[in-house]
Amino acid sequence: MDNDKKITLILGPTASGKTALALSLFRSGGFCGIVNADASQVYRQVSVGVASPCEQELAIAPHYLYSFLDCKIRTFNAAQYRSMVEDLFDQLAPDDVPLFCGGSLFYVKSLFFRLQDSLPVHDKKKVERPIGFTDWEYLNLIDPVRSASIHPHDSYRIERALTIYNSSGVLPSSVSPVFDPVFKEKVRIIWVDLPDELLRKKISMRIASMLDNGWVTEVENLIGSEFESFARDEGALGYQDVYRWIVDGKQENMREQLIQTLEKKTWDYVRRQRKFWRSFKRTLEIYPEMVELVNK
Repeated sequence: MDNDKKITLILGPTASGKTALALSLFRSGGFCGIVNADASQVYRQVSVGVASPCEQELAIAPHYLYSFLDCKIRTFNAAQYRSMVEDLFDQLAPDDVPLFCGGSLFYVKSLFFRLQDSLPVHDKKKVERPIGFTDWEYLNLIDPVRSASIHPHDSYRIERALTIYNSSGVLPSSVSPVFDPVFKEKVRIIWVDLPDELLRKKISMRIASMLDNGWVTEVENLIGSEFESFARDEGALGYQDVYRWIVDGKQENMREQLIQTLEKKTWDYVRRQRKFWRSFKRTLEIYPEMVELVNK
């Protein structure tokens, strides 16, 4: 990397070391603070299970867009995130240079690509939803091209695609986002990753540490509250599994199975993050005047 201080986005899969790098770069001087780029770290009632910065880390640097939203699923999206980042830039001093840190690449993509403000109205008769069809099955019936690019459990993207169709009749696959960065100058993106074997070990250590240091209590505090559905309905990765283990009696003989499930789900998520990054990176390479790409 050059020594010029420019807005920097530190991205990478879960447990790859993004937070440590962000704090190290902040200590090097020239940055005004760290901006959240993780969809789960926006919630205020959870922190351990979503790996939010701890108190010691928060004390090192100013942190923005962390822990400000109640744990209610499907109430926050990438478009709202983009809007909040734009508002944040309006509040920062002109010479402030922030670091972004996180693994929610769909949110990060929204900072570079804006969905079209208006959609053309499609005059063809809409496809009725057959009884018993899941959202993904209905989308697949409407638009097989778009459904093929979305995992059947990716409720956010499925919902977004159906919203486009239901509001305009336009096939979601025909709607392309517009390259319209929120950044006014060239930015640097650092992709942080590790070899598979090492990353798997770090994921295992992280999950064990989370379970031993507050994740279970965190989920227990949600049970019986207005935010219970966040854990029960998988508001964030792994919460549903910890929730089920708790309500089933926290059986020690089932703890190892819980850990294995969490490790598998986390690794599946890592694979999706890497796949999204490969596609996103190819898109960004078209705009070298706007984006400097660095691999760590």
